[in-house]
Amino acid sequence: MAVQQLARAERLVLDSFLQSVSDSVWQLEQGKLLDAIAQGRSVDELRKFLAANSGEALPQSVAQFLSDLQTRTTSLQDLGSARLIRCSDAALAALIANDSRTKAYCFLADQPKAMTTEQACFLVVPTETETKFRNALKKLGYSLPGLG
Repeated sequence: MAVQQLARAERLVLDSFLQSVSDSVWQLEQGKLLDAIAQGRSVDELRKFLAANSGEALPQSVAQFLSDLQTRTTSLQDLGSARLIRCSDAALAALIANDSRTKAYCFLADQPKAMTTEQACFLVVPTETETKFRNALKKLGYSLPGLG
């Protein structure tokens, strides 16, 4: 993207999203954009900036690139830290995940396709509910070994 006579603030916006090629040329670079998004910027912010500061519509290839990037950056969601617990069998995992005393504090993890029902199943316990999970698990008659 070539731009003439940019204000310092505009240069900072472009530098945060795009790879500078020269004093007045920037190019879309996926890694740079992903870094900006990881730091709290958004694809929509860049799209609006480019539209507001361009004398013409964004080229179709740029619009498609930004649309694809928008999809990629909103397809995953960080739900926080959790403890992954392996159960000796699927029945135990289902019992714990569905018992009225423990189900509010854990959930079944998706099983890899290669895993058979004879193999262990997994529970996910969000970090913030671990103490409550351990207490409820005890009421169910089970104990989770402590951290070693």
